[in-house]
Amino acid sequence: MSPSPGPILVVGGSGLLGRELTRQGRLAGHRVVATFHRGAPAVAGVDWRHLDIRIRDDVTALILAVRPDVVVNAAYQQSDWATTADGGTHVALAAAAVSARLVHVSSDAVFSGTADSYDESHTNTQARLVTRLRGAREFLIPTPR
Repeated sequence: MSPSPGPILVVGGSGLLGRELTRQGRLAGHRVVATFHRGAPAVAGVDWRHLDIRIRDDVTALILAVRPDVVVNAAYQQSDWATTADGGTHVALAAAAVSARLVHVSSDAVFSGTADSYDESHTNTQARLVTRLRGAREFLIPTPR
């Protein structure tokens, strides 16, 4: 008999994208553990855990305790290097420590967030900052050889 698969861990599960990822994971029948920083949303069947991804030891402790098969990092705080770059690095290193698959994603970081909605005609005001944050995260995260 093969062991049951480990859970999916959605870091930043309380954000817009994270909530949808947790919902879709549950609908697909997966066991989902998700993190929040300020408050856990009401998504049924999700094991919510408080996490500040800026604190490397907390990230490591959570991932060692949960032992996920997959970690999805959807955590993002506009213009916050410590969350987006350093936090992403903490998540990646902890995921590697338990041999979990890792996916880094983001959604609304392209625009400033000042308009009610955006389409293709809007100027990409956040591209430079987002590119720097993502570039730093990718530079800081070791690539498996």
